[in-house]
Amino acid sequence: MWGEIIKHGRKVSILLHEGVMLHVMKASTLLTMIHTICITRLLTVLTFSAMALACAESHPFSRGYKSKSSKSAKHRVAGVKVNKKVLKNGAGHREVIVDINKQRAYLLVGGVIAVNAPVSTARSDKYTPRGSFRITQRVRSGKTSTIYGCDLPFWMRLDYSAIGLHVGELPGYPASAGCVRLSKEGAGLIFDNTSSGVSVRIVDDWKAAGLIVANN
Repeated sequence: MWGEIIKHGRKVSILLHEGVMLHVMKASTLLTMIHTICITRLLTVLTFSAMALACAESHPFSRGYKSKSSKSAKHRVAGVKVNKKVLKNGAGHREVIVDINKQRAYLLVGGVIAVNAPVSTARSDKYTPRGSFRITQRVRSGKTSTIYGCDLPFWMRLDYSAIGLHVGELPGYPASAGCVRLSKEGAGLIFDNTSSGVSVRIVDDWKAAGLIVANN
């Protein structure tokens, strides 16, 4: 067998290959060689392991650091703001305004902001229509997209189009296929405080001067 050590008294031979023998004069010489090789390999392995560990510990992510350029850090979604007093009184004309630039939806009651909620409108290769619409269909649960096959909780159709307001993912930037996505809380508040026929305006930039909502 290759690598077999053959002793001849105080002499030792190693079978390296068929018909090829490495002859060593003394067994002690062979043992010294083997010992030296093993120590050298061990030191090499320990050195590279220490280098790898040092590199890993010095990496910023090993200390829980998050890149400032990541989407999660760059696009932080402000939560829903509610004026409970305005909602409770419930008096006055109701209207929903969607601001594309700010990525926010506002429910106005009697000209006062009652709900200020984050949204996600159409991504760059899609389009959310601008203009004035009416809510023509309302489905709290059980509505499914006939195009994408996904659930659309708190569905509020705009006119008789395929566009509507509904619960969806809010990554902090426009990402929908055209609809206005809302959080579950935001969609629920708008759904429960509107009805069929309520006006929905979608604009690029809405000036809400003097109408900033505060949590109550």
